[in-house]
Amino acid sequence: MIDGKCGVSVENGYSMTQTKSIRLLNSDRKLAELMNKASRKYLQSNFTQPIIASQYFCVLQHFSLSSIT
Repeated sequence: MIDGKCGVSVENGYSMTQTKSIRLLNSDRKLAELMNKASRKYLQSNFTQPIIASQYFCVLQHFSLSSIT
C-alpha cells in the first residue's frame, strides 16, 4: 500500500490515529474516491492472477534449483 495514496496504514494500538483516518475519509468524499481509484489501479497492476502466478512460479523455480545444488 502506498500510504496516503491508496489508503492509510495505522500501526496496531494506535486507535486514535485509525479513528482520525476513518473520519477524514468519511468527511472528504473526494479524497476517498481518489484513494479508491488509486487502490484499484495499484491492485490491478500488481496482483492479477497472471502476475501472482508468474511470481509464484519464480519462487518454485528458485527452491527447486536450490534443492538440486
